[in-house]
Amino acid sequence: MNRRVLALEGVIVLAVLVGLHSGWATGSVGGGFHPGHVWAVDQVAAMMSGAESWSGWTRRIGAPDPVHLRLIGWAPLLIAAPLSWVMDTGYAMWVAMALGFALTARVTAALLERVSGADPWVASASAWVYTLSPFALGVLANGQLAKMQLWCLPWILLIADKGLRSGFTMPRVVALWVASVVTGFTSPSVGLIVPVALGVWVVLRAGRTRMGGVGAVVSLVAVAAGLAVPWLVHTVEVTGTAGLVPAAPVPGLNHPAALSPVATMGSLVIATGPWDGIQSAINNVSGIGVVALLAAIPSLVVARWSARLGVSLLAVGGICALGPTINALGYKWVLPAQLMEWTGYPIVQSGMYYRFAQLAALGLALVLCEGCRRIPRHAWAVAALVAGLNAAENIRETSTLWPRMLRAIPHAAIMQAMADDPVEGSVVELPLGHLDTEGERRLLGQLIHGRDTTVLARNMVVIGQPRLERIARLIDQPSALRSAGFRYILLHEPSRNREAFRQLTLTYGPSQGSRQLGMWVVP
Repeated sequence: MNRRVLALEGVIVLAVLVGLHSGWATGSVGGGFHPGHVWAVDQVAAMMSGAESWSGWTRRIGAPDPVHLRLIGWAPLLIAAPLSWVMDTGYAMWVAMALGFALTARVTAALLERVSGADPWVASASAWVYTLSPFALGVLANGQLAKMQLWCLPWILLIADKGLRSGFTMPRVVALWVASVVTGFTSPSVGLIVPVALGVWVVLRAGRTRMGGVGAVVSLVAVAAGLAVPWLVHTVEVTGTAGLVPAAPVPGLNHPAALSPVATMGSLVIATGPWDGIQSAINNVSGIGVVALLAAIPSLVVARWSARLGVSLLAVGGICALGPTINALGYKWVLPAQLMEWTGYPIVQSGMYYRFAQLAALGLALVLCEGCRRIPRHAWAVAALVAGLNAAENIRETSTLWPRMLRAIPHAAIMQAMADDPVEGSVVELPLGHLDTEGERRLLGQLIHGRDTTVLARNMVVIGQPRLERIARLIDQPSALRSAGFRYILLHEPSRNREAFRQLTLTYGPSQGSRQLGMWVVP
């Protein structure tokens, strides 16, 4: 590993992320992560210190009943959690996020260097086509922490390629299995891409290695066995209330048009919107980078096997990103992804086929690296120029998402006053029904006041939810509410919930909060 290359990659990551987020995250939240992720960091830190159980059950949220947490994004969470003991929790999350992008750049460069035999500087420059692809910028802007861990895909391919080329010893098989387990618990969405990517990899790579077909079978079995562990954990049914469920489907909820669960031919080349820079987690970007694609065209005709491998990853990723069918020339064409529909592959549960754009971007990076490698002089400069222009164009195409502003935690003074109250008791937060984006904002308050709260990441409906129905019946009964263990009532956005504000004022007296957050003490 060239230390100068490593240092430069770190500087570039910091420069890009600080620029896109308009600053650092010290004492504030926002930018490239959800508020709920900050709460998850604090929860994992409490688990590591022994204050919370590793079983996943907690009473911090979902009061008055215990709820079960099923977290993902474990790699960055386990990094940020101990950091939160020595720095602000939001800042610790930001550091973990930046480390994830730096790791993506390094692992991708190592994979490109190994496969193509390119100079480390050429491989490092070409890796930015993947690290700062439109897909990567989209998950960064949406705060999708698990999807940001793009290093998982090249990491598994790098370990598998080592075994294919030098032979699969038991330690290498175990390493590949562990990498797959880590990927499944860290980024299930990347884990769903891995089998397809590895399938393409072994088909084109196994015949050129000493292991051959045996190595292909060993690598596929090791990865499948590794991904099966988190898949079983994620799909096991838990009796009780789920606190944080990754990729939880919402029955009857129509996705907004900007969600883009399936890529289009146009969006793969140019990352088309429209996107809403204010919203979070609903703006999926399925592009692969038009500048790099144009620059890589000469390499598409190169006969070398590494170039063919890159082209294959680019083609397979792009085709799968289009989903099971596509309308073109007056016909409805059936695409290979239809096999996933027929076989019930887990990705069909969310229909987010656009995720395969990252596989196409990785293939594009390999094609570009192979093309620049053949340039006799200053190949690294050409690769750096293309990667820089490609990143600039990707940022321009997603300009409506930037900058991702960092703001102080709202209503911190009210939450701190609740924390200073020596009388114990939980918090009722109204309205009881809300979307996940609102719920994750409310989780920030729990970090300050430290009291158990009724908040979950998502409370879509109240009717039909026994826990919420029970709380709703207690709101107008101060003695019963206090007997249930509640000390405070918070009403978010009183101006939009005037009737609730009026009823609470009649029952509990004037609000002790602000215009944006009503607060009452349960006597």
